[in-house]
Formats: sequence, structure tokens, C-alpha cells
Amino acid sequence: MDIYLTDKYNNRIRFPLLPETISVNESSRYQSYDLMDIGEVKLPAGENLPVISWEGVLPGEARKSDPYIHGNWTHPKEIVSTLSQFRSSEEKVTLLITETPINKYVYIDEFQVTYEGFAVDSRYSIILSEAKDLNVATEMAAAPQPVSRPAPKPSNTYTVVRGDCLWNIAIKFYGKGSLYTRIYEANKNQIKDPHWIYPGQVFVIP
Repeated sequence: MDIYLTDKYNNRIRFPLLPETISVNESSRYQSYDLMDIGEVKLPAGENLPVISWEGVLPGEARKSDPYIHGNWTHPKEIVSTLSQFRSSEEKVTLLITETPINKYVYIDEFQVTYEGFAVDSRYSIILSEAKDLNVATEMAAAPQPVSRPAPKPSNTYTVVRGDCLWNIAIKFYGKGSLYTRIYEANKNQIKDPHWIYPGQVFVIP
């Protein structure tokens, strides 16, 4: 079983010693997983975003041949430097704990180390919060539809012939001579006097 943190550039930290416990704290209940008889990993059963934390040891040079070290020994100074870069970038990293279901994106909220001289062990604590993309379901606003307006009714026109007067034209179109004023109002630009109209004039009949 191993613990890894990896950034998007594939820079990876492999923690040399397993912590006694890794805790996932949230309001839901826990599920536990053993870590090689040393401790346990606690996983929540609910859906709330967990905060993952543990305390551990970075073995100094005096213990680089310790049989409990996972993989090749890495100088604590190098591990601390990489973790600090991960945190200062404020970007999510991948937390993988092999042989457990933990394989998720996290942010490094806190990282503290007690410097005891890198020839001996250095103790650290780390707090991670799970990173999840926020998927907000949104309704696509319907594209505004053009407002259909009724097509304007084509205006009738009438060409004046000899013998016409507005009264007679009104009778022809409206059935009532007294409505001649409608024709007059619609054609004032052509009619100076409603009593005088001339053959060939084209009137709009509203």
C-alpha cells in the first residue's frame, strides 16, 4: 500500500512511511480500511465533501535504509519543497492510496512540518479537501422568436376619372357618401380642396 500526490504536470510525491491513521472528516458516518496493520483509512458513506488529514514522518538520512520505507528514500527537504509548490499553486492534485478506494482530486489546505534537522526524522501534518467540479444545471434560454406581426393590409387605390367627386368615390367604397372625409384625410397631400379633384389623380382608399 502506498500514498501518492500527483499534480497535473505529473510531478509525484510518494510518502515514504505510512501514517498511523488517515481521517476523512465530515458529517456523514465513516467506513474504515486497514493500512497494513498500522492504522486505518476512514471513508465517508455520505455525499458531503470530505476533509482528509493525517500526520506522518519524513525519515531523515539516518533512516534511509529503514525497511519500512516505501520505494527509494527521498530527502525530506525535497518532499517538503514539492508539497509547498503543490500548495502554493492552489491547483488540485490527485490523491491515490493504493489498495483502497481513495483516488480523487484534492486541494492542499494546510501543510506543516517540524524541522528537526534533515539528518533525523521530520514530522509533518497535512489537510486536504476533496475537489469536485460544480455542475450547475442551467436551462438554455430560448432564443427570442421574432414577433409575428400581421402584414399590413394593402391599401386600395383609386384613379380619378372625369365626373368623379369624393362623395361618389366614398359611396363606391364605403356605401356612404358622407365618409368622403376619410379619403380626403388620407390624401391631403394631393387634395387642396375636397370639392376639386382631377382625372388621373391616384388616391389611397383607407
